[in-house]
Amino acid sequence: MTGEVWNDLLSSALVGTDRRKAVLPAVDGALKAVLPVGELDPESLLAAAAVVTVARRAGQQAARVAAPVPAPAETMPLAPAGAQDRLGRLLSGLDGDLDRATSRELAGEWLRLAADRGLRAAPQLLVTLLELGCAESSLRPLIRAAGGERLTWLCVEGPGRWAWAAESDADPDPADWDTGRVAERAAYLAHLRERDPAAGRELLLATWPQEKAADLAVLVDACEAGLGPEDEAWLEKALDGRSGQVREAAVRLLAALPGSAYRQRMKERALAGVTAPARGRLEVHLPTAFDAGMRRDGVVEKTLAGVGERSHWLRQCIAAAPLDCWSAYGDSPEAFLTRQARQADDDWGNPLRHGLARAAIEQRDVRWARALIRTASSPTAATCTPTWPRCCPRTS
Repeated sequence: MTGEVWNDLLSSALVGTDRRKAVLPAVDGALKAVLPVGELDPESLLAAAAVVTVARRAGQQAARVAAPVPAPAETMPLAPAGAQDRLGRLLSGLDGDLDRATSRELAGEWLRLAADRGLRAAPQLLVTLLELGCAESSLRPLIRAAGGERLTWLCVEGPGRWAWAAESDADPDPADWDTGRVAERAAYLAHLRERDPAAGRELLLATWPQEKAADLAVLVDACEAGLGPEDEAWLEKALDGRSGQVREAAVRLLAALPGSAYRQRMKERALAGVTAPARGRLEVHLPTAFDAGMRRDGVVEKTLAGVGERSHWLRQCIAAAPLDCWSAYGDSPEAFLTRQARQADDDWGNPLRHGLARAAIEQRDVRWARALIRTASSPTAATCTPTWPRCCPRTS
C-alpha cells in the first residue's frame, strides 16, 4: 500500500501540484492516523512524503548475513610487542623521518626477518598488510609468510583485491584471464610470463585499451616475471599514459631493467646535479625547475614535510640512477662518500646521501650499503643533513 501512495506523491512532486493534483485515498492500519485524506497542497504533500518514507524504511526486513566461518587457530607465535609497534609505525607512516618508499622497504625487511624466525604479525595489522600487498607485489610472499592462518581467512572474507593472499600450489586457470578478478588475472599473467614472456606481453597489450587504470597497474606489476630488454618499448610507451598508477608501475620495471633508457636519463640527471670540480670536493646543483620529462619518469613534484622542493627532486633522481654511474669520478664508494660536499646554489645541505642510500636499497648493492654505513659518522662525509635551524621556515 505504501508503494502505491509513494508513487502518487512522487509524480505530483516532480511536476508540481498545480499540474498534477495529489489526492490520497483513505488508508488502513497505522498510517490512517497520520496521513491526510483527499487533495493535498504542496506543504501537505511534503509532510505526507516524509511519513511514507519512514513507513517504507521501517517496513523493510533486515538483511540476513551468514556468519563467517571462524578463523583457524594460529600455529606461529606472535612477534614481540616492541617489534609489532615498530611495524605498526612503518605501515601507518607515523615515523615522520622516513618517506613512503623507505617505510615500505623497512616494512619488507621486518617481514623478512619475521618469516625467517617463524613469527607472525599482530591481527590488527593484517588489513594494512593486505593493502600493502595490493600496492607492492614484491612483498606478497613475505606478507603471506608473516600473516599466519588469519591472513588467508581474512582474504577470503574480504574484498576481491585481497585474493592474491590465498596461496595456491595449483597453476592458474587460463579462464581466469577472461573472467577472474584482477588478482587472479595478474597471477595468470605472471605464470604465463615465467614460461613465455613474449606471450604474456602480447596478451596484456591486446587488452590494454579496455583495462581500467587501477587494474592495468596491477597487471603491469605482474610483468616483473620474465622481465627483459624486449619489454622496454611498451613500458616506455606506458610512461606517456595519463594514469599515474600505470606510470609508477612502469617506472618500477624500467628501473629494474639494466641498460634501459630510463636508467640512462636518471644517470644524466644525477650527474648533472652532482659534480666534482676539484679532487676531494663535490658540488650539488639543484634542478632549477620541474619539467615534463621528470614527471614522465615518475619524479614526484610535491615535497615531503621539511624538505625543499628542488632537493626533493634531485634526491629522487640520485636514488633512481645506477650506482655505477659514480665511477665516472674514479672513486671507490668510500672515497666518493668522504669527499667534502657543498651545495653550489643553496645552503640547505644536499640530498646526496639520502638518494644514494635509497639507491643502495633498491639496487641491493652491498658494497655501497657498507660504505654508507662506515662513512655515516665521518666529519668529512657528503652529508644530507639540513643546515637550517629547525625553527626556520622551509621554502624552495
